[in-house]
Amino acid sequence: KSSTKKTAYKANLEILRWAKKKINMPTVAIGGINSSNYKKVLSNGASYIACSSYVWKKVMKRFLKCIATNKTTLGELK
Repeated sequence: KSSTKKTAYKANLEILRWAKKKINMPTVAIGGINSSNYKKVLSNGASYIACSSYVWKKVMKRFLKCIATNKTTLGELK
């Protein structure tokens, strides 16, 4: 489920497997991708993933905290 847009259709992993076999081009999976499912999406045929909501809500929150606390790397945050 994507939290950044309404979707009329939810694709499943079978579509990625089909595209990998039939289309001689890289494929990009978009929507609803997060830290819990990205490996499954990539292992089922996606060449790339787009995960804007996950990045902006999770990673950027840590990044901004890093800046606010004058830490030099995200790894320094607990």
